[in-house]
Amino acid sequence: MDLFLNFSGYNPSVLFFNQFLGSPDFVLPNNTVSPTVALFSAVIDPTGPTGTYGFTVALQDINDVVSSLVTGYVSVNPPTTTIPEPTTFALLGSGALVLSSLRARRRRQPPSGS
Repeated sequence: MDLFLNFSGYNPSVLFFNQFLGSPDFVLPNNTVSPTVALFSAVIDPTGPTGTYGFTVALQDINDVVSSLVTGYVSVNPPTTTIPEPTTFALLGSGALVLSSLRARRRRQPPSGS
């Protein structure tokens, strides 16, 4: 019996599925159960728009008989990076200039004698 997974109801620009079922073929003779195997993997585009995306996976045979139907959801939340504003750099730079000028002035002053 040939089995395959049917993926539906998902946004292909955000999700992509790789099917492993039947590759390589595994045999279930005389009502034995196969070991646990990975059936598919889902690839999520990290640059996709933020949101929750649904998908449906159906286990079907060659005659289109559905033996199992599962609905899942994936949340896409791209990481945000904060970029310092130019004023932050200007403030840090001006502070460094003030500190270096104070240090230079202190070195130029003659020691005070008593």
